[in-house]
Amino acid sequence: MYLAIGHASALLLFLREPKLVAVLLLMQVVYKVITPLTVGTLRNPVVVSNLGIASFHAVTPVLIWQARQ
Repeated sequence: MYLAIGHASALLLFLREPKLVAVLLLMQVVYKVITPLTVGTLRNPVVVSNLGIASFHAVTPVLIWQARQ
């Protein structure tokens, strides 16, 4: 998963396509939101940080989609 995100991020440095960036961020949000399901707890510091990052990343795709319409 990290390799795919890394490759897509590197590619998007050159393409600079907002819709693709939004899709990449949504993929990261989904990946981080399912962390509690895979770890089995909300008390793990990694889970807490992933949920915080997911909430931060969730705002950007919404703003990108609104700006493009």
